[in-house]
Amino acid sequence: MSDEDDRALTCINAGTYGSDFANGEMRISLLRGPAYAAHPIGDRPLVRQDRYSPRIDQGERLFRFWFNVGAKTERLEAIDREALALNERPFALSFNPSGAGEAPKPMVVIEDEVVQLTAFKQAEQSEEYILRLFEPTGTARAFKVTFPALDLMQEIKIGAFEIKTLRLNPPRGR
Repeated sequence: MSDEDDRALTCINAGTYGSDFANGEMRISLLRGPAYAAHPIGDRPLVRQDRYSPRIDQGERLFRFWFNVGAKTERLEAIDREALALNERPFALSFNPSGAGEAPKPMVVIEDEVVQLTAFKQAEQSEEYILRLFEPTGTARAFKVTFPALDLMQEIKIGAFEIKTLRLNPPRGR
């Protein structure tokens, strides 16, 4: 990332373990090699050194990376959504609507492209719904959440990296 050039390079991976950036280079860890069940017990060594011990990441591996470069703000606001989309595996759904009738209104619309809806579910002990929002860029935001099907709107403020949980009660209209 370059503040003076307003540029950023982002890397999305499909399951590698970590990375860091030091001295002008990005270093991506491809494998980790911890032994199975290497929990310390007293002064016993974690892994016996006088025999073969299987390691978690042995075997064939496939690595996938997606690199992108662009304006710093644009890259930082897009990276989380890109990572979610690229790491979500497609699945087949056998559904053939006729196209007749009215299209239903969306249940929830978040008027900020950066804030993520990480959960929308019915509450476990009531008829209410739970929404969980996440701000992934480290910048506080204010935005609207609308529920077109219920004709409801709520203005929301969320802090940097905040996870915010909201409760929706459709019968009460809030």
